[in-house]
Amino acid sequence: MRAAGEQLRETEGIAREPAPQVVPKLDIDGGVTLQVWYWLDYRSVDDNAVAADLVQRLYAAGGRQPAAADPAITRPSRSDIST
Repeated sequence: MRAAGEQLRETEGIAREPAPQVVPKLDIDGGVTLQVWYWLDYRSVDDNAVAADLVQRLYAAGGRQPAAADPAITRPSRSDIST
């Protein structure tokens, strides 16, 4: 969680306020999913580019390379995002 938080703070385009968060979520199978919550000004940055950069950083921080289409990586739809 600490490494994910560092990557959130270092990723360009992610707002400092409100502060980004890493939230653990217990899965039904006993695993843990780390949800990352962050804000950005979508009018001045490309939200897809920020998300892609963040995914690369998170995988690297975990010592892994991202798969081409990893089904475990999901992004909220616009309807899930509060403004």
